[in-house]
Amino acid sequence: MNQSGGAVQVVLATIVAFMALVIFLVASIGMNFAGIHINGFLNKERMNVETQVFRETQAYVQGKHQDLANYFKEYKKTEDPTEKAALKAIVGSQFADFDINTINSPTLRSFLVSMRGY
Repeated sequence: MNQSGGAVQVVLATIVAFMALVIFLVASIGMNFAGIHINGFLNKERMNVETQVFRETQAYVQGKHQDLANYFKEYKKTEDPTEKAALKAIVGSQFADFDINTINSPTLRSFLVSMRGY
């Protein structure tokens, strides 16, 4: 009876150890999965903030003003309706979410409004 009692204890100890290992693995995978989702959400928010801060920098705004001035010059220079339509499409897409209030030149401001329609 002593040997069978010891064997039962060994089997129970093995089962308990195996269950502890399974619980540890499941918990590790669960925490890792939750961490990925949390980081994925936070990284998107961080990138949105970084993008917004970049778009408000003086270098970005001046670069967009320069691009708009170049497009305006090209638009006025060309006589080809196909080129004008292409420039209108380019300006409309590149300046779709650009803040028009940053443009001091009334000429460039009205050009942008006419190109993107608002």
